[in-house]
Amino acid sequence: MKVPHGLDWWRRVPGGAAWLDSLPSAVEACADRWSLRVGAPFQDGHVSLVVPVERDDGSPAVLKINFPQEESAREPDALRHWEGRGAVLLLEYDSDHRALLVERCDPGSQLWSVEDDEPAMLVAATVLRRLWRRPPPYDHDFVPLADAAWRWAVELHLAWEALG
Repeated sequence: MKVPHGLDWWRRVPGGAAWLDSLPSAVEACADRWSLRVGAPFQDGHVSLVVPVERDDGSPAVLKINFPQEESAREPDALRHWEGRGAVLLLEYDSDHRALLVERCDPGSQLWSVEDDEPAMLVAATVLRRLWRRPPPYDHDFVPLADAAWRWAVELHLAWEALG
């Protein structure tokens, strides 16, 4: 399996090179565990390895393997919470490999590539409406968006300063 070039930037992140080098064996382990026939990775990915697969019963799915970082830690929980409404349905999860097996959703055009803001905003609002669910109980593990935004602001400022 050839890892897409869009993931090469992970080599500059602590642990990134080891993660990239581990991807072929992680895909093989997940394929064995879930009886998957593996296709060639989608080439447009820049954050996670995303691979079309076929399940033992012939149904199409997607295998997604995330870099072990805070940004993706709660993704399987969020997908379980949404239950396939407005997001792909989570079929399986392997915490050792940070691997998600989800229903097939073939990549299309990036929303930010739409020239006219009005239809782009309509699509985004439609997806957000479908995603809305009653919040989980107050003792959930989800990170509030305000906390994530604060962390991003601090990290962005530090990175900006570090780059001069």
